[in-house]
Amino acid sequence: MSFDRLLPEKLAYVNPRLKTPLISSSIVLVLALIFEYVTIQGYLIVSTIVLIGVLFLYQFLLAAISALVGGIRGIPGEELSKKDKTELLIYGTLSSIVLVMAVFFSLWYASVNSLYASMVVGNPITNYAIIGGIPVVGLVYYFVARYYRMHKDGIDINLAFQMIPPE
Repeated sequence: MSFDRLLPEKLAYVNPRLKTPLISSSIVLVLALIFEYVTIQGYLIVSTIVLIGVLFLYQFLLAAISALVGGIRGIPGEELSKKDKTELLIYGTLSSIVLVMAVFFSLWYASVNSLYASMVVGNPITNYAIIGGIPVVGLVYYFVARYYRMHKDGIDINLAFQMIPPE
């Protein structure tokens, strides 16, 4: 994200001796420790089903939707045959439907079955807020970063995937 100018460039710094992004790794460590602390203290109890839901929705589902869009619009810089596009369209559609249904039914079952809900722990309101809040926070951050980069540096971050680096 730092390479795409959505985060400060200093986060992309790689230590020449260790060949490791020390600044960004340190920030991730601090965030992980904060998350562990609030979880252990009971301030934020996230169920296993939410973690699975987040994994499915925001990682696998995005890949499935990308395949679907690749089947419709093609992939920039790649020459796809009609057969390849059809396969991407079919697999992307089926994967998206299955993933959304799996998350929906898992959350629904946790809501109606107290035994299942007690096995996965968590507060349903917190769980749904986390699942729904991730894309909202991401969109707000994107628009704030886009506005900031456009007005401060004159960089249009919409070009991030059209031109590398977006100069």
